Amino acid sequence: SSELIEAVRTAQVKLAAQQARYEIAFRADLAALAERVQRNTQ
Repeated sequence: SSELIEAVRTAQVKLAAQQARYEIAFRADLAALAERVQRNTQ
């Protein structure tokens, strides 16, 4: 049914947005870690 398709699509959009947020947070953590390592090796 179209309702089921719409529900699946909505869930996929929410999941994709959540994954994007996690990826952005992960990159920020990685950048901070790299900065700290760089400071400690200089």
